[in-house]
Order: sequence, then C-alpha cells, then structure tokens
Amino acid sequence: MKRVSFLVMLLIMIMAVTAVMAGCGSKETGPTNLEEYVASDETLKNEIQSIADSNGLDIAVSGNTMTFTYKYDQEFDEEMKATAGPLIEQALADYAPTFTGLAKDLEEQTKLSGIKIKIQYMDAKDSELYSTEYAAE
Repeated sequence: MKRVSFLVMLLIMIMAVTAVMAGCGSKETGPTNLEEYVASDETLKNEIQSIADSNGLDIAVSGNTMTFTYKYDQEFDEEMKATAGPLIEQALADYAPTFTGLAKDLEEQTKLSGIKIKIQYMDAKDSELYSTEYAAE
C-alpha cells in the first residue's frame, strides 16, 4: 500500500505537465476533448509517457478522462482484494483535493470542461483492486 503516496507524488508531477498544455490548441479551433488535446501534441504525449514509464504506471487518456493505473507485481487472492480496496480508498481520501485540483487545472489549461482523473489499482492478473474518479469542483 506504500504505492498510494507514490501515486500522489506522481500526480503532483503531472500537474506540471499542465503548464506544457497551456500553449497547445484552443477550444474554438482545436481538440474537443482531452484525448484529442494530448494526441495533438507530440511533446506532451512523450512527456506523459516518460513519466509513466519512469514510475511504473500506465497513464491513459480516453475522452475527457485521464487514468492513472498502478499494477502490482503480485496476484491478489479474494481475501487480499477485499482488504486492499478499503485500505487504498482510505489512503487516498486525504488526497481528493489534489485530484480534483488536477482536473480543474487541466480544464483551465485546455479550456475544456468535464475532465476527470481516474485512479486505478490492479493486481498482476489485471484484477481491479480499487478504482475511483475525481472531477473539478
């Protein structure tokens, strides 16, 4: 469960990526969602991929949702899954403002609305341990 705080630190780094996003595209002539926005900027795509690779995460953008997926190297049995989810949820609860703030920053930088940040934890067999979404307030 120590990876929960690791993910929070990564998200803070990702907030720095929003500065790169500020100069790309516009709502009137550019992308209509976050996925198009990121796809339209090769530098931004590479930076996001570099952050993901260097931290053992998958960062995907689909529509207006940016998903951060951490995958444990081990398989969890049902008992471990039942324990892991609530522990991750509890650990992330204090960081909700960080995630909603990231969604808000992305909306401001991209001039897009409805952006969500999804946090997902998986075991080695791609079984979901915990997942939640945050939106700008």
